[in-house]
Amino acid sequence: MKLLGTIICDDLKWDENTSFLIKKANSRLLLLRKAAQYTNLIEDLKSIYLSHVRIVLEQSCMIWHSSITQENIDDLEWVQKNAFRLILGNKYTDYEESLNYLNLDKLSIRREKLSLKFGLNCAKNPKIIMLFKPRNNV
Repeated sequence: MKLLGTIICDDLKWDENTSFLIKKANSRLLLLRKAAQYTNLIEDLKSIYLSHVRIVLEQSCMIWHSSITQENIDDLEWVQKNAFRLILGNKYTDYEESLNYLNLDKLSIRREKLSLKFGLNCAKNPKIIMLFKPRNNV
């Protein structure tokens, strides 16, 4: 079943959703590839990546982040690696250096941060605060 752009399978595995997100993100990499033909300004290309590609890779990640397999994680990171190759061109050496150079996090770390932020915001929401009762220290 597809619900708000997220594919939810009855076995609660996320392979199909991950494949869908990767396919969608790869199609948006075409925009980045075209832009890279006309400019080599890293900040412009990075901005296109962040606003058109990474947003797809993080779609509804609070739902599925904690349940995906290592293979899913690697597949998602692979899209980001390809984007970095396009952004940096012949300045690209390896993924870790590119993360530092572009001042970005691995997608897995970013999903952790987004999930934590979502949880903290939920805990502050007066409409659902009763779902987030503090634990008693025993």
